[in-house]
Amino acid sequence: MDTDPPTYCTMFHHMVKNGGTAVRDELILASESQGRDTPGLCVTGPSSAEACLDALHHSSVIMGYVELLRNPMEELGRQCDYFTMMRHPIDRLVSAFYYCPTVNDKQVRPSKWCGGQSHPEPLTSRLLGFAREDWMCKAMLQLSFASYCPPGAFCEQDMVDNPPTHLNDVEDWSLLAVAEDVLLSYTAVGIFEEWELSMELFDAVISSPVQQWGGGEAVNPGPQSGEREMLLRWAHSSPEIRQAVGGDLLLYDLALSIFKRQTAEALGTVWKNGGTSLARESKKLGSYY
Repeated sequence: MDTDPPTYCTMFHHMVKNGGTAVRDELILASESQGRDTPGLCVTGPSSAEACLDALHHSSVIMGYVELLRNPMEELGRQCDYFTMMRHPIDRLVSAFYYCPTVNDKQVRPSKWCGGQSHPEPLTSRLLGFAREDWMCKAMLQLSFASYCPPGAFCEQDMVDNPPTHLNDVEDWSLLAVAEDVLLSYTAVGIFEEWELSMELFDAVISSPVQQWGGGEAVNPGPQSGEREMLLRWAHSSPEIRQAVGGDLLLYDLALSIFKRQTAEALGTVWKNGGTSLARESKKLGSYY
């Protein structure tokens, strides 16, 4: 148990396939090395309610789908630093498609939606079906949990599985504005594709047991193959895929703009031409291209 309770309250929103496992691991290792309690975890699924409640009332660091706890945290008067990692939605989609869960994993899905499994349907149509019928605008949903969780409570599994909006309908993105406001409120928004600079941003603005971010690298990249690279190229060029994850593409654009602003303010980063290449005025890091 913690003998000297920390003053920070840190909420890491770990959205799967965004590179957050390395961030999670650093939070756990740093807490253990300082003799503090293991960070709390709040996710959905069987037997999750008890863990969420325990994290809500006892943890100074909480990981997982932390937007499930936003309303009850505010009711308790806990002021916290929220942060997350974002990844290009099409890269995230393909990574999720090739993530083939085991039978005991809560994300189990049909073999046609598992890129590593043999199936008679063409790979491209399988990915499109996965995007339209299962994955959809995953980040938009995960960032807006608090908008339909019961006041003062966290969402139960059936509420998460059946949100009050049909997210696959491009005419009905009523949760997009909510998700945008949530992202704008975060103390730090990291970008998977700018990993090292994201770690520097966390160092500068996030209070947590981690003394220096960057000890780890993005993990679980999934099996690499020519087939997967072909599918990724196809997905980036497919209007149907872009439509299926359209809300998340808009959120990613917003995440990039937030990241640029936060790194400029906290680190003195200078972005070139508003693009993704950047130059950093820093003796420690030099330049990025």
